[in-house]
Amino acid sequence: MSKTGGSWGPLRKTLRIRSNPKGTSWCGPSVLTAIIGRKYEYVEKFIQDHRGNKIGFSFSHGIVRIPHPKSVRGMTHDEMIEFLHEHGLNSQLYKIKVRSEDKVHYDARDLPSLAKWLRERPPELRKCTMVVHIAHHYILVRGCKVWDNCTAKKGVPLSKYHRRKAKVHGFIPVNKDWKPPSSWNLHHRQFARH
Repeated sequence: MSKTGGSWGPLRKTLRIRSNPKGTSWCGPSVLTAIIGRKYEYVEKFIQDHRGNKIGFSFSHGIVRIPHPKSVRGMTHDEMIEFLHEHGLNSQLYKIKVRSEDKVHYDARDLPSLAKWLRERPPELRKCTMVVHIAHHYILVRGCKVWDNCTAKKGVPLSKYHRRKAKVHGFIPVNKDWKPPSSWNLHHRQFARH
């Protein structure tokens, strides 16, 4: 049972994307619908409720609250982490870092492509369900199958996924009982949950 209540299990055995009935389905909320098996509107409302309002300045009114737009067009890592955590799932983000002898700075061009990263992932990541961050986009991966807001509701094999060459920036293994391999070194850096 999730921390937010309900009798449904937090991670679906059968993953299926739910579309936004009111317009465009965006990647973050779409991925979360497949993970928890709830409607798109539920995910969007949860994110909006936890965002609150921004504060801005107007010359005529001074400091004012600026409400978020009704649709969730993009999500931050913190919002993804908070949603997963609140629903009783693993929410640790691991960011891919490439260390090179001849480079002292981080260069996204050195990151592995999705196809390469999935091919070379350790056995502990082959069986778990993961939210994967690729170039300003969230996808869901389990085994060699991929889900996002542009795939069929039941996902597609990696061989047919149109973003196989996209660079992997980070991932969140969402299985509650998942633990990182003891052999991992600083190549994978764990970010603290907020």
